[in-house]
Amino acid sequence: MLTKLRIRNFKSWHDTGDIPLAPITVLFGSNSAGKSSIIQFLLMLKQTIESPDRRRVLHPGDEHTPVDLGTFRDLVYTHNEKLSISFDLQCSLPAPLQFTDPRTDCSYEGRELRFEAAVAEDPKTSQVYVENLEYALGSSGDGVVRIEMAPSKPGSLSTYKLIPRGYKLVRNQGRPWLPPPPVRF
Repeated sequence: MLTKLRIRNFKSWHDTGDIPLAPITVLFGSNSAGKSSIIQFLLMLKQTIESPDRRRVLHPGDEHTPVDLGTFRDLVYTHNEKLSISFDLQCSLPAPLQFTDPRTDCSYEGRELRFEAAVAEDPKTSQVYVENLEYALGSSGDGVVRIEMAPSKPGSLSTYKLIPRGYKLVRNQGRPWLPPPPVRF
């Protein structure tokens, strides 16, 4: 179940702060306070997941989707294309997620999964790309295992690096050490 959401630089929101979510969540506020923007953001993530185009980082919509939010410039706070849109999602799992590293026999377990991402627009190509993303597995806010993915060099979007925390990555023969850019979340 989704338990927390935070959005930065999206539409009228510079930073929503942590929004706790529950089985029933109600948003209150005056007109034009940004309540609909929060729902539109979640719908945009849903339609991105459902999009058949795996290279599309965000799917702001078209005539066949629940919302059509326009271009990156329309989405970003104050229409400032130099800003990144970022978000954090946290969910509690119905049962602990467990895995064991076969190389070391170390076991990892957590009841909370967190996903954090930032997307930006390349000013040269107007292409929206993943600036960084991170997955974290933990319990009660403690990150047991975290894996971050970010461009391998500033300004280079052709290869990314993986940055593990709480876990050691080992290169397998034949696998690229610097992976290509991530596709859809």
